[in-house]
Amino acid sequence: MSDFGFKRIWSIEDENELQKGFFLWILHADKVPPHVGCSIDGNYYSLKVSGKDEGVNVAKVQTVIEKKGILTIVVSVNTTIDQLLVQKVFRKFDAAKSDMTTCLSPLIEVFGLEKQGIEKLSLLLKYLESKHSMGKVFGLNLTEGYIGIPEYDLEDIHNRLRKLENVQVKASARPVR
Repeated sequence: MSDFGFKRIWSIEDENELQKGFFLWILHADKVPPHVGCSIDGNYYSLKVSGKDEGVNVAKVQTVIEKKGILTIVVSVNTTIDQLLVQKVFRKFDAAKSDMTTCLSPLIEVFGLEKQGIEKLSLLLKYLESKHSMGKVFGLNLTEGYIGIPEYDLEDIHNRLRKLENVQVKASARPVR
């Protein structure tokens, strides 16, 4: 079952197609939960348990996605958001933390939706769709039959964050050789 289905998903024809404008990047779009970041004018931003990506070149992100075979959806968003706002919002966050902040948290603030009760990606996508703000949707490494974001709830998000935090703690506790 899908929490949000995409009507049409395009292939990326031109390597510069994702360089201009604002995009939502949905990595591991087939997993529960997926990871979401954004890019604006060729610079990628993402909040993770291990920290954050700020201003990473989109071409570099695409290369990693392609090399690792990560199923990814990139949604063009028709918006007047500028890069300074995105930078300012992401500076406020250190990392995603279970029961506190998720990868979606800075994006909710970027869109000014803090009071809308949007706690997961499908709700943000439904909101953008209702405002006719979703543009072209692109796919990378899609599997045949992919239809959309899998169903999940807020507890699934925080369980995943806890699991990633535990992995990070164990990795930092290992002695250096």
